[in-house]
Amino acid sequence: MQHTTVQSEETLRKHLELCESCYTLLQEENSFLKHEKKPTSPALLEKKKALLESLEISNRKLKQINEQNTPLPPKQKCLAQDAQKKIMKIFLIDRENEQLLLKYSFNQSIPSPAQTPPAATVNQIRDTYK
Repeated sequence: MQHTTVQSEETLRKHLELCESCYTLLQEENSFLKHEKKPTSPALLEKKKALLESLEISNRKLKQINEQNTPLPPKQKCLAQDAQKKIMKIFLIDRENEQLLLKYSFNQSIPSPAQTPPAATVNQIRDTYK
């Protein structure tokens, strides 16, 4: 049991570190989007992909801890709560980034409006339909 508790605590600690890294990366992305006003750079996307793989592995380990159906000791419970708080912050900044990304992606994909022709006069319309 002691070995499992130590493993669980280490898993929670590493997960919290990953959450911190994720939050930092999303802040970097947010800053990029706000200042550059264009979609995220390929380098930043690669960092996000690498971090996502690590988070998936960590989530699998957390699921194994959860499947043990044993209550967490106070120290581990605190780590889990800290990770949950960080995840809520991640959701908020990710939502903002998503909106900025959509805005700047949409703006880049639409060509600038061409000059609109002047409105047709009554005489031009009459001549057209004669």
